[in-house]
Amino acid sequence: MKEKGTVFSDHTHIKKVAGKIVYAERDGKDIQFNDIDMIVVSTGMKSFNPLENELKNNISVHVIGDAKKTGNAQDAIKNAYETSKKL
Repeated sequence: MKEKGTVFSDHTHIKKVAGKIVYAERDGKDIQFNDIDMIVVSTGMKSFNPLENELKNNISVHVIGDAKKTGNAQDAIKNAYETSKKL
């Protein structure tokens, strides 16, 4: 994924998505990601999926891993891999 230019941003809170711009906060500082084609949200140990309802009427949304159903890491990774291959 890194070879393809994927940006990883741990401990980042997404505040707003406007077109291809993502406004976020990390370590108390506002940050911005530009020209974004896809967002993958990874969270803790229980399902957490607040963006699906907000985004599904505007863009294609694919819920994967623990956001879809809590489970083990291998299942989440496999689900993410299989979904991304289809995209």
